[in-house]
Amino acid sequence: MARPNHRLQRIRDRNVFGRGRVLRGGPAPITLASVARSPTCTVMNTPTVTLSSNTLFHFTRTLDTLLSILTHEFRPRFSKETLPVHGDTLINGIPMTCFCDIPLSQTQAHMSMYGNYALGLTKEWGMRNSVCPVLYGVAPSPITDGLYRVMKGGLGLRGPLTRGSKVDEKLWKDIYRISCYVKPYEAPFLRNGTVHPNVRFYDEREWRWVPDVSGTRFEFGIDESQCDDPVSLSAANNQLWNDARLSFEPSDIRYILVASEAEILPMIDHIRNIKAKYSDTEKNLLMTRLTSAEQVRADF
Repeated sequence: MARPNHRLQRIRDRNVFGRGRVLRGGPAPITLASVARSPTCTVMNTPTVTLSSNTLFHFTRTLDTLLSILTHEFRPRFSKETLPVHGDTLINGIPMTCFCDIPLSQTQAHMSMYGNYALGLTKEWGMRNSVCPVLYGVAPSPITDGLYRVMKGGLGLRGPLTRGSKVDEKLWKDIYRISCYVKPYEAPFLRNGTVHPNVRFYDEREWRWVPDVSGTRFEFGIDESQCDDPVSLSAANNQLWNDARLSFEPSDIRYILVASEAEILPMIDHIRNIKAKYSDTEKNLLMTRLTSAEQVRADF
């Protein structure tokens, strides 16, 4: 019979039970660190099932837009975001570039909504560049109600929280930045002139880059009327592109997705002619990243 391992019966678990307290009698809580120290135990790395990709995909509807991204990198655009909160609705035009971390094998529904062209970049690249997963909320809920009370009612410390208050200006900016990453769990969605009545945004697994445009007139986005006016929206986007851009290198790219197999060879020619700053080796690397939405549908 194996000798009892008293090291596992006397564990100082400072995180849970307080500094220096020794547990005696009965089964002791086992921590990973205590097991790793035990001469009779082996720690195994058990494979886990992942529900998300290690790649961040940005989908678009046209080849021209994909080529523009490869040539000029990501340019943020204002997106009209509507967030139901506490019987009210917050509407704002937020500058952003959107991604998702849906595994490529599960992107067919996403492609039907956002397009069959995509650029996939490493999640490490995204994290280095402040690309963050959004926070999904339902209304009413502690998330949306709390955000509403803070933005509309103030913090109860220095009176109403207003953008004109010098004392609370930095705090307001921080709260506004947080609100830029909150999205409804489910809501109607207007896309390319079509209203989709009940889109579950939670399934999109969105990651979002919101550029820091402090000190510009877009510091707090644009209002609803500008979002709804095509001329004003276009002018705002054009000015925004002078202030913000999300860069990447060929080594950050994992996938270049075109709509059909027939577009792969023409796309190779396009790659040879884009990004003069890229070396021939880097362009060759980009060519190896090519695949098609047609092939993805066939394989998965």
